[in-house]
Amino acid sequence: MEKFLFYLYKNNYSKNTIYAYKSSLNKYLKYINHKINKNSTKEYIIYLIHNYEPASVEFHKQVLIKYLKYLKIKWINIINEIRTPKINRKLFKIINYYDFNKILKTVKHKTHYQLFQLLYFTGIRISEIKKSSIQNNNLLVNGKGNKIRTVPLIFNLTKEEHHVLKAISRHNVYKYIHLYFDSWVTPHTFRRSFCTHLSKEGANIKIIQKLMGHSKLETTASYMHFNENDIKKEINKYF
Repeated sequence: MEKFLFYLYKNNYSKNTIYAYKSSLNKYLKYINHKINKNSTKEYIIYLIHNYEPASVEFHKQVLIKYLKYLKIKWINIINEIRTPKINRKLFKIINYYDFNKILKTVKHKTHYQLFQLLYFTGIRISEIKKSSIQNNNLLVNGKGNKIRTVPLIFNLTKEEHHVLKAISRHNVYKYIHLYFDSWVTPHTFRRSFCTHLSKEGANIKIIQKLMGHSKLETTASYMHFNENDIKKEINKYF
């Protein structure tokens, strides 16, 4: 398993993701007593289905499939075809552009102000902040799979100021956010808000996908959140 985790590290998976994968695989290996075979693995998936929430089952299954692919297991299709319970998608809250700017006006601390701008106006993942750089007024982001994407900066940020933001710990990012925003707001809330705002303003979904660093268009679509008023406005355009 350690070689697999190192493989993830070499492919630029975040520390948090690697930790989650390790925890998931430890659960699997303990259940099957470290004897990987078709029957014990099927039993493990069934065990998950009967004891965990659908989202957790799907996560553990996908981690397992990735691991089995890495090991080049021939019977992987049998595991892949096991049907798991349908996930009830959770509707996430977002920060609309008006509310964001209203709160931003109350922020007096320069670094906090620039951190919130970086999160809201680039959609960057918290794990990507330390792996980003500034070039020609663009943010170059080293994202998942070691893929570099370019996000234009629509606010002023020098390389020196960006260096200060990169030095902020994960813990302090959350701390600074909750000095100004409600408790449900996380760094990922800014990312979802960025995606939804662009979509509402009519941005091409392919461009949004590129800015978000998603490999699949379906992932980008899942980040967009619309309330009843949004839906009514859209319907009224055509009737």
